[in-house]
Amino acid sequence: MNKNLIIFLTFILSYQIGYAQQPLARQMPTEGFVNLEMPLEEALTKITFIVTRLSGEDNGEVVFEEVVFEGEGVTREKDYIELRIPHDFGERVAYNIYTLLSKYAVESNRYIFVPFSKWNGSSRSTVFWYLYVIDKKTLRIVDGIRLGGFLRIEDVVLADAFTNTVSITYIRGVSSTGEVVYDPDKAIKRHLRMIEGKLRDVENPLSPSDPDMMFVRAGTSWMGSHDDDAADDEKHLHIVYLDAFHIDKYEVTNAQYKKFVDANPQWQKDRIPEKYHDGDYLKHWNGNNYPSDKSNHPVVYVSWYAAMAYAEWRGKRLPTEAEWEKAARGGRHPIKYTWGSSPDLNKANYGGKIGDTTRVGTYEANGYGLYDMAGNVWEWCLDEYDAGFYYISPYRNPVAGGTVDSILSDWTNVKNVRVLRGGSWISDVQFMVVSDRTRFTPRITNNARGFRCVKPVTPDLATENGKPISKQVAITSQSSGVFFQLVEPIKFANDTVVTSISKTGIDTLRDLPVRLGENEHIDGITIKNEKGEKIHVRTCREYDAALKHGYQPDSTFEIKMSVWFEHQCGLLKALEMATAPQRSYISNPNVGIANLDLLPFAIFPAGRELDATYQEKIENEALVVRARNRNHLVTEGKGIRQSLKEVVRADFNNDGIEDILLFEYHHYIKGTLGNGEIIILTRKSMDGKFEAVRPLNPMQD
Repeated sequence: MNKNLIIFLTFILSYQIGYAQQPLARQMPTEGFVNLEMPLEEALTKITFIVTRLSGEDNGEVVFEEVVFEGEGVTREKDYIELRIPHDFGERVAYNIYTLLSKYAVESNRYIFVPFSKWNGSSRSTVFWYLYVIDKKTLRIVDGIRLGGFLRIEDVVLADAFTNTVSITYIRGVSSTGEVVYDPDKAIKRHLRMIEGKLRDVENPLSPSDPDMMFVRAGTSWMGSHDDDAADDEKHLHIVYLDAFHIDKYEVTNAQYKKFVDANPQWQKDRIPEKYHDGDYLKHWNGNNYPSDKSNHPVVYVSWYAAMAYAEWRGKRLPTEAEWEKAARGGRHPIKYTWGSSPDLNKANYGGKIGDTTRVGTYEANGYGLYDMAGNVWEWCLDEYDAGFYYISPYRNPVAGGTVDSILSDWTNVKNVRVLRGGSWISDVQFMVVSDRTRFTPRITNNARGFRCVKPVTPDLATENGKPISKQVAITSQSSGVFFQLVEPIKFANDTVVTSISKTGIDTLRDLPVRLGENEHIDGITIKNEKGEKIHVRTCREYDAALKHGYQPDSTFEIKMSVWFEHQCGLLKALEMATAPQRSYISNPNVGIANLDLLPFAIFPAGRELDATYQEKIENEALVVRARNRNHLVTEGKGIRQSLKEVVRADFNNDGIEDILLFEYHHYIKGTLGNGEIIILTRKSMDGKFEAVRPLNPMQD
C-alpha cells in the first residue's frame, strides 16, 4: 500500500478515535437563543438604566434619571465604562458617577448580565453595586438585584448559557480604622438564574430548576417588628442567621394531599386516629375525594399532625417560624406586607373579599418567587408557640420548643400549641403583616388553615461567606485542672466558638477579635482619650490596655458596641480570678435568675430599693416580664428594658461558694442609648436571696 495513503488513513483513524473520546458538547437549542448583532461592549452603551437621585432642592425630593453610557461624560477603560453626570446643588456642583463593569459582563442564550454601580461622588457616601439582566432582543433591563455597598466584585462567570445561570463572587468590606478592608477568605459566591422572568438564587449552577420549590440561600434576615401597632409577641425586631433551604412555591393543594392519603390509608378521613385531629379533619372532602372544582386550591381542615405526616412522606418538613418569615419577606427589609408597605386587596386573598380560598398562585409572587405567603390559608410552622421567644432567641437557626431534630423525632407526641403564619382568606389586614404570629393546638382544623413544606440543604453544603459553616469549637485544656463550662457558647469575630474555657486557655482568647453581636460588618471600635487622641481596638488585650491608658468610648454608637467588649473581656477577667467552688446553694440548675423572688431589684438600672426583689416589683406592677427561661430574663420598667443572661457558674470571690456570672444589657425603650456590664450574683444559704458581688463589673478594679 502507498506509504502516504497509510499515513493519511492512520491520521483519519486517530482523529476519529480522539473525537469519539471527547465529551459531547451540549447542543445549542435554536429555540430561545438570541444572537447579539453587535459586540457586547457596544451593546452595553445602548442600554438605558433608570436610577434614582436627590433633586438637589431643599425638599430633597427623589427623582428618576435615565442613564446611557455614551456621549459627554463617558470614559472607557479596559475593565469598565464610567459616566459622570454633573448636578447643580446651589453653591456647588456635584457629580453622580455610574460604572458598568464591562470586564465581567457576560451573555447567555437570552440575556446579558452586567455589574452596575452608582455613587454620588461624596466621600461620605457609599458605592452601591447591582447586577442587572438585559434582554438581548430589546436591550432593555428585565430584572436585577442589589448586591449592596462596601463590596468588591471578584468575578462574574457564565455558569450555564442554556438555563441563563451566572455565578458571581464578591467580598463585603469591613470598616477598620476608617478604611474598608476586603478579606478574600470571606468571599461570597452566589449562583443566580433567570426563572420565570426573575433573577433567583439557586443551590448550584447546574442544579435543575424545581417547578415546585424555590431556593433560599444561607444568610441573615430580620425577624419581628418595632412598629407601634405590632402585637407584643411580634416585638423585639432582631436579626437571625439561617442555613440554606428550599421551600414550596405554593401551598400544598387538595390534589397533592390526596396522593398522600391514597398512599397512606391511616391518614384517610375515616381512619385517622382521634389524637391527631379535632373531628373536622378534611371536613370539606366527600370521603377520600376533594371537591371537584378545588384541585389546585390549598388543602384545609388539616391539623399540625397531618401536615407533619405529609411533609415526612415527601421527604420534607414544616418550616421553622424563622424560615417562614425569611421566605415571606422575600429578601426585602424593611417591609410590612409581602408585597410592600400598604394594604392592597389586589395583592392577596384576605378580608373575606372572595369568600373562600383561591387557586394557589392566583396572586403575584413575592421577592423569592413564592405565592400566597400572605392570605389564602394560615400555614402551620414547626415551632412551639412562645410569646417571649424573640427576647431569648439564638442567633443561628432559632426554633422554639426544642431543636428541629428533637421535634421531628417525636412529633406524634407533641402536645403544646404550634405557630401559624400568613393569615387567611377570611383574616383582616393586620394579619397580613409578615411579622404577625398566631397559634393553635396541634389537633385544630378549620377551613382557613393549611401549610407548605421546606427541604433543608444538606448541612455540609450550607455555606456562610461562600465557605462551609464550621462546627462549634470547644477551647478547653483540662490538664490545667480547672475549666469552666459555659451555659451559652460565645462566638468571636473570626468564627471561633467557645463552649468551655480553661484557666490556661484564657490568655489565648484575649487575642481573638471580639464579635460585636450581629454587626458582622464592623471590625472593632474606635475609642479616644481626654486629648481627643483615637485608637482602634479589636481584641480584649487591646481593649484592656486602652482603658488603662484613659481611653473610653465616646459616641452613642461606640458606647453601645463597647458592651460586647465589656461582656467578653469582663468574662475572661472574672474567670482568671475564679476557682472551683467548695459548696453551693444553687447546685440545683433550676435555681437561677428565673427565681424572681430571689433576684435583688438593686441590679435593675433604676433600682433603688436595696431590699426589694424582682417578684415584688412585678406584683406592684413596677416591672413587667417580657421573656423568661432558666438562663435568660427580659424585663421592662420605668421606660427601661433589661436583659439578664446567665453565662457561667464558679466561685468568683474566693469564699468557696458557687456564684453566677451574668451578661447584663439595658436600653431606653424610646431611645437609642444602651449600656451593659457583667454582674455576679452569690447566694450564701439555702434560704437566702441572691446578693450582688462587688464590684459588679470585673472590668472595674
